[in-house]
Amino acid sequence: MQQISFVILHYKVKKITIQCVENLLMQNYDNYKIIIVDNYSNNGSVENLKTRYLNNSKVDVVALEKNYGFAKGNDVGYFLAKFKYNADYIVVMNNDVIIEDRNFCKKLLAVHKNHNVGIIGPDIENLTGIHQNPLWNCITNKKELVKAIWTIRLKLTLMPFLYQKKPKCRHIKTYSPFIKDEMKNVPLHGSCIIFTKAFIDVFNYAFYPDTFLYAEEDILFYLSQKNKINSMYCPSLNVKHMEDVSTNNICKNGKEKRMFELKNSLASLKVLRQIWKEQ
Repeated sequence: MQQISFVILHYKVKKITIQCVENLLMQNYDNYKIIIVDNYSNNGSVENLKTRYLNNSKVDVVALEKNYGFAKGNDVGYFLAKFKYNADYIVVMNNDVIIEDRNFCKKLLAVHKNHNVGIIGPDIENLTGIHQNPLWNCITNKKELVKAIWTIRLKLTLMPFLYQKKPKCRHIKTYSPFIKDEMKNVPLHGSCIIFTKAFIDVFNYAFYPDTFLYAEEDILFYLSQKNKINSMYCPSLNVKHMEDVSTNNICKNGKEKRMFELKNSLASLKVLRQIWKEQ
Protein backbone atom coordinates (compact mmCIF):
# COMPACT_ATOMS: atom_id res chain seq x y z
CA MET A 1 0.00 0.00 0.00
CA GLN A 2 1.38 3.39 -1.01
CA GLN A 3 2.33 5.82 1.73
CA ILE A 4 0.65 9.24 1.89
CA SER A 5 2.04 11.94 4.16
CA PHE A 6 0.13 15.09 5.12
CA VAL A 7 2.29 18.06 6.11
CA ILE A 8 0.49 20.72 8.17
CA LEU A 9 2.21 23.99 9.11
CA HIS A 10 0.99 25.13 12.52
CA TYR A 11 1.28 28.65 13.94
CA LYS A 12 -0.38 29.61 17.25
CA VAL A 13 -4.01 28.72 16.45
CA LYS A 14 -4.39 25.31 18.11
CA LYS A 15 -8.13 25.02 17.48
CA ILE A 16 -7.73 25.33 13.71
CA THR A 17 -4.89 22.80 13.53
CA ILE A 18 -6.83 20.28 15.62
CA GLN A 19 -9.86 20.65 13.36
CA CYS A 20 -7.64 20.01 10.33
CA VAL A 21 -5.99 16.95 11.89
CA GLU A 22 -9.18 15.40 13.27
CA ASN A 23 -10.74 15.45 9.82
CA LEU A 24 -7.68 13.72 8.35
CA LEU A 25 -7.83 11.03 11.01
CA MET A 26 -11.18 9.93 9.59
CA GLN A 27 -9.67 8.84 6.25
CA ASN A 28 -10.76 5.44 4.95
CA TYR A 29 -7.15 4.52 4.25
CA ASP A 30 -4.53 2.88 6.44
CA ASN A 31 -1.05 3.89 5.28
CA TYR A 32 -0.87 7.62 5.96
CA LYS A 33 1.01 9.93 8.31
CA ILE A 34 0.20 13.43 9.55
CA ILE A 35 3.24 15.62 10.19
CA ILE A 36 2.47 18.81 12.15
CA VAL A 37 5.27 21.36 11.91
CA ASP A 38 5.05 24.07 14.55
CA ASN A 39 6.59 27.26 13.17
CA TYR A 40 7.75 28.51 16.60
CA SER A 41 4.33 29.49 17.90
CA ASN A 42 5.83 30.13 21.35
CA ASN A 43 2.38 30.25 22.96
CA GLY A 44 2.10 26.76 24.44
CA SER A 45 0.05 25.38 21.56
CA VAL A 46 2.71 22.96 20.31
CA GLU A 47 3.04 21.42 23.77
CA ASN A 48 -0.72 20.90 23.80
CA LEU A 49 -0.60 19.27 20.36
CA LYS A 50 2.21 16.96 21.45
CA THR A 51 0.22 15.88 24.49
CA ARG A 52 -2.99 15.40 22.52
CA TYR A 53 -1.37 13.18 19.88
CA LEU A 54 1.31 11.53 22.02
CA ASN A 55 -0.21 8.06 21.69
CA ASN A 56 -1.45 8.41 18.12
CA SER A 57 0.91 6.62 15.73
CA LYS A 58 -0.60 8.48 12.78
CA VAL A 59 0.54 11.91 14.01
CA ASP A 60 4.07 13.31 14.32
CA VAL A 61 4.50 16.78 15.91
CA VAL A 62 7.72 18.69 15.17
CA ALA A 63 8.61 21.95 16.92
CA LEU A 64 10.91 24.44 15.18
CA GLU A 65 13.22 26.75 17.14
CA LYS A 66 12.31 29.85 15.10
CA ASN A 67 9.66 30.99 12.66
CA TYR A 68 11.07 29.98 9.28
CA GLY A 69 8.09 31.22 7.28
CA PHE A 70 5.84 29.33 4.90
CA ALA A 71 8.36 27.75 2.54
CA LYS A 72 11.04 26.54 4.97
CA GLY A 73 8.49 25.50 7.57
CA ASN A 74 6.68 23.28 5.09
CA ASP A 75 9.97 22.02 3.72
CA VAL A 76 10.85 20.56 7.13
CA GLY A 77 7.71 18.43 7.01
CA TYR A 78 8.29 17.54 3.35
CA PHE A 79 11.85 16.40 4.15
CA LEU A 80 10.60 14.17 6.96
CA ALA A 81 7.88 12.73 4.74
CA LYS A 82 10.39 11.93 2.01
CA PHE A 83 13.27 10.52 4.02
CA LYS A 84 11.73 9.30 7.29
CA TYR A 85 8.45 7.90 6.01
CA ASN A 86 9.44 7.24 2.38
CA ALA A 87 6.24 8.85 1.16
CA ASP A 88 4.85 8.12 -2.29
CA TYR A 89 2.63 11.19 -1.99
CA ILE A 90 3.15 14.31 0.11
CA VAL A 91 0.15 16.57 0.68
CA VAL A 92 1.37 19.97 1.87
CA MET A 93 -1.57 21.88 3.30
CA ASN A 94 -2.31 24.88 5.49
CA ASN A 95 -3.74 24.19 8.93
CA ASP A 96 -6.82 26.16 7.83
CA VAL A 97 -7.57 23.63 5.09
CA ILE A 98 -10.21 21.01 5.86
CA ILE A 99 -10.52 17.69 4.00
CA GLU A 100 -14.04 16.44 4.67
CA ASP A 101 -13.99 13.64 2.10
CA ARG A 102 -13.09 10.42 3.95
CA ASN A 103 -12.11 8.82 0.64
CA PHE A 104 -9.71 11.61 -0.32
CA CYS A 105 -6.65 9.30 -0.20
CA LYS A 106 -8.31 6.61 -2.31
CA LYS A 107 -9.49 9.17 -4.86
CA LEU A 108 -5.97 10.64 -5.05
CA LEU A 109 -4.50 7.23 -5.88
CA ALA A 110 -7.14 6.65 -8.53
CA VAL A 111 -6.54 10.05 -10.12
CA HIS A 112 -2.76 9.70 -10.24
CA LYS A 113 -2.98 6.19 -11.68
CA ASN A 114 -4.36 7.68 -14.89
CA HIS A 115 -2.02 10.69 -15.14
CA ASN A 116 1.76 11.10 -15.27
CA VAL A 117 2.06 14.25 -13.16
CA GLY A 118 4.36 15.39 -10.34
CA ILE A 119 2.08 18.00 -8.76
CA ILE A 120 -1.67 17.83 -8.20
CA GLY A 121 -3.91 20.65 -7.06
CA PRO A 122 -7.42 19.89 -5.73
CA ASP A 123 -10.49 22.05 -6.04
CA ILE A 124 -9.98 24.54 -3.18
CA GLU A 125 -13.17 26.24 -2.05
CA ASN A 126 -13.10 29.09 0.45
CA LEU A 127 -15.82 29.96 2.95
CA THR A 128 -17.59 32.28 0.52
CA GLY A 129 -17.84 29.57 -2.14
CA ILE A 130 -15.05 30.91 -4.36
CA HIS A 131 -12.83 28.26 -5.97
CA GLN A 132 -9.12 29.06 -5.85
CA ASN A 133 -7.68 26.59 -8.36
CA PRO A 134 -6.25 26.83 -10.90
CA LEU A 135 -4.25 29.97 -10.19
CA TRP A 136 -4.70 32.30 -13.14
CA ASN A 137 -2.61 35.28 -12.07
CA CYS A 138 0.76 33.55 -11.72
CA ILE A 139 3.83 35.45 -12.93
CA THR A 140 5.23 33.53 -15.90
CA ASN A 141 7.59 35.98 -17.64
CA LYS A 142 10.14 38.65 -16.79
CA LYS A 143 7.99 41.52 -18.05
CA GLU A 144 5.22 40.61 -15.59
CA LEU A 145 7.79 40.22 -12.83
CA VAL A 146 9.35 43.65 -13.37
CA LYS A 147 5.91 45.26 -13.43
CA ALA A 148 4.88 43.48 -10.21
CA ILE A 149 8.04 44.54 -8.37
CA TRP A 150 7.69 48.20 -9.32
CA THR A 151 3.97 48.18 -8.50
CA ILE A 152 4.64 46.86 -4.99
CA ARG A 153 7.44 49.38 -4.46
CA LEU A 154 5.04 52.18 -5.41
CA LYS A 155 2.36 50.86 -3.06
CA LEU A 156 4.86 50.65 -0.20
CA THR A 157 5.82 54.27 -0.83
CA LEU A 158 2.19 55.42 -0.84
CA MET A 159 0.93 53.21 1.97
CA PRO A 160 1.37 55.79 4.77
CA PHE A 161 -0.81 58.21 2.83
CA LEU A 162 -3.26 56.11 0.83
CA TYR A 163 -4.04 53.05 2.94
CA GLN A 164 -7.27 51.31 2.00
CA LYS A 165 -8.99 48.55 3.95
CA LYS A 166 -9.38 46.43 0.83
CA PRO A 167 -6.51 47.41 -1.48
CA LYS A 168 -5.67 45.42 -4.58
CA CYS A 169 -2.18 44.32 -5.58
CA ARG A 170 -0.96 42.85 -8.87
CA HIS A 171 0.75 39.76 -7.46
CA ILE A 172 -2.10 38.75 -5.14
CA LYS A 173 -3.92 36.01 -7.01
CA THR A 174 -7.12 36.43 -8.96
CA TYR A 175 -9.35 33.53 -7.98
CA SER A 176 -11.38 31.54 -10.49
CA PRO A 177 -14.92 30.13 -10.36
CA PHE A 178 -15.31 26.36 -10.15
CA ILE A 179 -13.87 24.58 -13.19
CA LYS A 180 -15.18 21.05 -13.65
CA ASP A 181 -12.56 19.83 -16.11
CA GLU A 182 -9.03 18.64 -15.33
CA MET A 183 -6.27 20.95 -16.55
CA LYS A 184 -2.58 20.15 -16.99
CA ASN A 185 0.45 22.39 -16.51
CA VAL A 186 -1.35 25.21 -14.74
CA PRO A 187 -0.18 27.11 -11.61
CA LEU A 188 -1.74 25.81 -8.39
CA HIS A 189 -2.80 27.47 -5.14
CA GLY A 190 -0.30 26.95 -2.32
CA SER A 191 -2.78 26.24 0.48
CA CYS A 192 -3.01 22.58 -0.57
CA ILE A 193 -0.61 20.96 -3.03
CA ILE A 194 0.00 17.26 -3.58
CA PHE A 195 3.45 16.07 -4.65
CA THR A 196 3.91 12.67 -6.29
CA LYS A 197 7.06 10.58 -6.82
CA ALA A 198 7.78 12.35 -10.10
CA PHE A 199 8.41 15.50 -8.07
CA ILE A 200 9.63 13.91 -4.82
CA ASP A 201 12.43 12.02 -6.57
CA VAL A 202 13.79 15.28 -8.03
CA PHE A 203 13.36 17.82 -5.22
CA ASN A 204 14.28 17.65 -1.53
CA TYR A 205 11.95 20.58 -0.82
CA ALA A 206 8.36 21.41 -1.63
CA PHE A 207 8.83 25.17 -1.93
CA TYR A 208 11.97 27.08 -2.83
CA PRO A 209 13.40 27.75 0.64
CA ASP A 210 14.65 31.34 0.23
CA THR A 211 11.26 33.02 0.67
CA PHE A 212 9.43 33.75 3.93
CA LEU A 213 5.90 34.20 2.61
CA TYR A 214 4.18 34.78 -0.78
CA ALA A 215 5.10 34.00 -4.42
CA GLU A 216 5.78 30.34 -3.54
CA GLU A 217 3.36 29.20 -6.26
CA ASP A 218 5.04 31.34 -8.92
CA ILE A 219 8.46 29.89 -8.10
CA LEU A 220 7.13 26.33 -7.87
CA PHE A 221 5.44 26.60 -11.26
CA TYR A 222 8.60 27.95 -12.89
CA LEU A 223 10.88 25.27 -11.38
CA SER A 224 8.50 22.41 -12.19
CA GLN A 225 8.13 23.56 -15.79
CA LYS A 226 11.91 23.99 -16.13
CA ASN A 227 12.42 20.42 -14.87
CA LYS A 228 9.67 19.09 -17.15
CA ILE A 229 7.49 18.04 -14.22
CA ASN A 230 3.81 18.17 -15.13
CA SER A 231 1.21 19.69 -12.84
CA MET A 232 -2.53 19.12 -12.88
CA TYR A 233 -5.66 20.69 -11.45
CA CYS A 234 -8.02 17.92 -10.33
CA PRO A 235 -11.63 19.01 -9.58
CA SER A 236 -12.64 15.57 -8.26
CA LEU A 237 -10.51 16.22 -5.17
CA ASN A 238 -12.08 18.87 -2.96
CA VAL A 239 -10.91 20.75 0.16
CA LYS A 240 -12.24 23.72 2.14
CA HIS A 241 -10.02 26.72 2.88
CA MET A 242 -10.65 29.18 5.72
CA GLU A 243 -7.76 31.52 4.69
CA ASP A 244 -5.33 33.91 6.42
CA VAL A 245 -5.38 32.29 9.88
CA SER A 246 -1.59 32.58 10.34
CA THR A 247 -1.13 36.10 8.97
CA ASN A 248 -4.07 37.34 11.05
CA ASN A 249 -2.15 36.18 14.13
CA ILE A 250 1.07 37.91 13.04
CA CYS A 251 -0.45 41.32 12.32
CA LYS A 252 -2.44 43.44 14.75
CA ASN A 253 -4.55 45.39 12.26
CA GLY A 254 -5.41 45.78 8.60
CA LYS A 255 -2.72 48.29 7.75
CA GLU A 256 -0.02 46.27 9.49
CA LYS A 257 -1.17 43.14 7.67
CA ARG A 258 -1.09 44.94 4.33
CA MET A 259 2.45 46.21 4.96
CA PHE A 260 3.49 42.70 5.96
CA GLU A 261 2.04 41.29 2.73
CA LEU A 262 3.68 43.89 0.51
CA LYS A 263 7.14 43.70 2.10
CA ASN A 264 7.26 39.91 2.03
CA SER A 265 5.81 39.75 -1.47
CA LEU A 266 8.49 42.14 -2.70
CA ALA A 267 11.24 40.06 -1.09
CA SER A 268 9.84 36.85 -2.61
CA LEU A 269 9.54 38.33 -6.09
CA LYS A 270 13.17 39.40 -5.86
CA VAL A 271 14.02 35.77 -5.13
CA LEU A 272 12.11 34.74 -8.26
CA ARG A 273 14.03 37.36 -10.24
CA GLN A 274 17.31 35.96 -8.96
CA ILE A 275 16.29 32.42 -9.89
CA TRP A 276 15.59 33.53 -13.44
CA LYS A 277 18.93 35.34 -13.63
CA GLU A 278 20.76 32.19 -12.59
CA GLN A 279 19.15 29.99 -15.22
